[in-house]
Parts: sequence; structure tokens; C-alpha cells
Amino acid sequence: MKFLKQITALFIVVFATSFLIFNSCKKDPCAGISCGNGVCFNGSCNCNAGYEGATCQTLSTDKFCGNYSGASTPDNSGQGNDVSISDLYSSSTVNQIRITGIGYTQWSNVFTKLYDFQSYVTATIGLQNGAISIVNQTISSGVENYTINGTGSINLNTQTLQLNYTSKCNADTTLNTSFSYTGIK
Repeated sequence: MKFLKQITALFIVVFATSFLIFNSCKKDPCAGISCGNGVCFNGSCNCNAGYEGATCQTLSTDKFCGNYSGASTPDNSGQGNDVSISDLYSSSTVNQIRITGIGYTQWSNVFTKLYDFQSYVTATIGLQNGAISIVNQTISSGVENYTINGTGSINLNTQTLQLNYTSKCNADTTLNTSFSYTGIK
């Protein structure tokens, strides 16, 4: 009986040791992989919200950022204008962007005053489909306040920005206008 207990104990020790040795020899699929803004799982990076790329190194909004050259309507001046898209990333708003340059030719004499105070509007963008939403926001010219809102999209295949937005002057309704902008990166 004592012999049987010793054999059983020896078997358990050999089995446990073998189990540890064989399992410790398995290569960690995440060894040497740095996921920056994410975590490695089974050798691949799972990115945190708002990041993408093989090692989660790129802000998801970066693919939309840049300068777009185009024109707006209504636009009686015949001039085009550039619109710039940039990131406004924070941990709570991973899909927020800054749009700079809308209104160059539309507001003509109002533009200089308007953009001396604030030169951009903020918007959210669909990280998968490029849909843009400019929620109601007020921009002050120092003389009048303008409420701006609208929608748009960025087509990554054609590198085209399309915006449709409305500017309403809170003091002078004759300055209320709807605009359409199309630009190419």
C-alpha cells in the first residue's frame, strides 16, 4: 500500500513537471509585438477606439486630414478656397475633427472679422464611412454671432470633401445663407 502511494505521488510529480515544461515551451504569439495604442491578442493588435494600423499607431481620423482645394456656392466672387481638416482627438471624442476655412468667399467682408476670433468649426466624422456632422455652434465675429451647422462627407477613394452647411446671423437675418462646398485633397 505504501508502495502504491509512492508510485502515485511520483506519477503526479512527473505529470505536473512534464505539463509545466511542455507548456512553458510554447512561444508567446505576442512576444516582440508592441501595439502602442492597443493590446496584443494571439499575435495581432486590437486597437483602442480611435486608433488603427498594424500596431495601432495611427489616429483613425488621420486618413481624412489634410487640405482640400475647391469652391463654394453661392459664391459670386468666382474664387475658390481651401478647407483644412485636422484631428481634435481626446479620449472621450475619438471622432472629432476641426474644419478650417469654410466661409472664405461666402462671407466676404464679414469673413475677416469672423475668423479673427475663431478660425474653425468642430465636427464629428464617421470613422468607417467619412460622414461629417457639424452640430449647431456659435462663432462670434466680435460684432455679430453666427450659428453654423451642417453635414458632409469625405470619400477616401476620390479624396473628395463635400460640405453642406448653413450660417445664420443672429442679429441680421439678411446674412443667413446655405452653402455647399466641394474640394479635392
